[in-house]
Amino acid sequence: MASVQLVALCVALWAFLPCRSRDCLSHCCNENEIMEAGHQLTSRLQVPKHLSSPMECKASSEGHVSERSISPWRYEKDEDSSRYPFRLWQARCNCPRCLALKPALKPGTHTEDVSHHGNSVPVNYTTIVFFRTKCGTDPGRFNLVPQTYTVNVSCTCVFHK
Repeated sequence: MASVQLVALCVALWAFLPCRSRDCLSHCCNENEIMEAGHQLTSRLQVPKHLSSPMECKASSEGHVSERSISPWRYEKDEDSSRYPFRLWQARCNCPRCLALKPALKPGTHTEDVSHHGNSVPVNYTTIVFFRTKCGTDPGRFNLVPQTYTVNVSCTCVFHK
C-alpha cells in the first residue's frame, strides 16, 4: 500500500517539479545537475520561526506554542547529505508525561506539575524527500529517488494505551 501511495504522490508532484529536478528523477545526472535540482527542490523550505532552547520539562504562559503546550517540545536538526532537503527539523517532546496546569496562589498565574494521566507523543507528518543514489557503474552520475519520510512537527498529550 505504501508503494502505491508513493507512486501516486510522485505522479502528482511531477507537474510541480522544475524541469531539472524531473530530469534527475528519470535520467542519470552529474554532481552539478544534482546540486541544481536539489536547490530547486528545497528553495522554498523555511526554517521554523522558533527554535527552542535545550530540553525543559515545563510550560510557560508566554512564548511560542511549543513552550506553552502541556506537551512542550523543541526542534532538532535532522541532516543527511544524500537527501533533499538536506536539513529537516524534527520536533522532540521535552517530557515523557503531560504537564498538569494547576492554579497558583496568585490570580492569573499557574504552576506546572507532571501528570500521570497522559503521555507526550510526537505528531507526525509524512512527506516526500529525494535521495541521491549512484547511477549504474558510473561513479560521477546520480539519480534522485523519491521516498516517503516521517517528520515530527509537534507534540501532544494522549491517554495511556
